[in-house]
Amino acid sequence: MAKVIQEPAIDSAPLYVRWNPDRSPYAVELKLELVSRITRELVEADRLGVEIGGMLLGSLPSPEAPTLRVDDVAIIARRFEDGAIYMLDPGQQHRLDEIRATAAAQGKACVGFFRSHIRPGALQPALADRTLLNDQFANGAYALLLVQSHEPRTAAFFLAAAGQLPDQPSARQFYFDDSEFKYLPEVLSEQFDASGKFAFLDSESRRHGWIGALGIALLALFVVLVIFSGTIMRALRPASNKVNLDVRLAGEVLKISWDRSAPLVAKAKGARIAIEDGPSHRNVQLGPDELMLGEVNYERLTKKIQVTLTLDIPDSGLPPQTFGWSAE
Repeated sequence: MAKVIQEPAIDSAPLYVRWNPDRSPYAVELKLELVSRITRELVEADRLGVEIGGMLLGSLPSPEAPTLRVDDVAIIARRFEDGAIYMLDPGQQHRLDEIRATAAAQGKACVGFFRSHIRPGALQPALADRTLLNDQFANGAYALLLVQSHEPRTAAFFLAAAGQLPDQPSARQFYFDDSEFKYLPEVLSEQFDASGKFAFLDSESRRHGWIGALGIALLALFVVLVIFSGTIMRALRPASNKVNLDVRLAGEVLKISWDRSAPLVAKAKGARIAIEDGPSHRNVQLGPDELMLGEVNYERLTKKIQVTLTLDIPDSGLPPQTFGWSAE
C-alpha cells in the first residue's frame, strides 16, 4: 500500500509517496510534487498523440537505506516526426550521458526511467524499454515508471534487482493523480542518525505493548480513510474522463473508441452503445471480449451524431459516458 512520508522535524520538507512492494527487496519513493509536473507533460503529449519519457533521478538503495528514491525527472524530448511510440534513436543516446553528468554534479544518481503509455494492452515494459535500461543500468537496481497518457491515468512501478526487470508491476497499480496521494496518511520517514543515514529501531525498542496497540489502531483508521477517500475522489472525477470515450472519422466510417485499459472497463460485465444519428437510433450490445477490443466502427447517416456508452457495472452508480460528433 502507498503512503505519504515526510522527513522528520522539518515542516517545509518535501513529501514523498512510498511503496513497500512484496516482490522487491527494496522500497520506492516518489517526490509528490513530481506528479503534477509530469502530469502537465502528459496532458500536452496526449493532445499530440505521442509518448514521452525521461530519466528518473534520485538515490539508489543501499544496505543502510534500502529505498530507491525519485527526486527529479529529466524529460528527453523527441521530434514529432520520430513517431508516436517512444524509442530513443542512436543520435539521442548522448543526451543520456549529459543527464548522468549533470546529475552527478548535483549529487544525484540516475535511478531509472519514466515513459508514458498510449499502446494497446496493459502497462508492461516493451522490448525497447528493456534494451535501453539494460544498456544504462547493467546489473544494478533501477525503476521503470509507466503511466497511461490519458485519463484516468493509471501507473505502475517495475523495480529491477541485479539488472532483472520483472514482467509484472512490483506494486499494485495506482492512479497517477496528486489529489489521490494527498489524501493518504502522512507519516515520518525512517529515523535518521546524526550522519544523515537511515537508523532502524532495534527489536527491544519496538516492544512497548500499549504503544504498539495504539499504533495498530491508528494504522487501521488510516487504512479505512485511505480506502474511502480514494473511492470518493475517483467518483468525483468528471464522468467524461472515466473511459476516454472518443469518436473520430476514418475514411467513410466513424471509429467509436474508449480506453480499454481503464480500471472501470476491466470491471464491466459488458456495455451498451446508444447511437443517435439523425432520425436513426441504434443500440449496440458489447460483451466483455468486445469491450476489451476498445473500438467499433459505425457507418454514419448524417453529419451529426451522439454516442452514449453505458458500462454494465452493478451498483456502481456510474453515469453513462456521452460524446457528440459533428462533421461541420
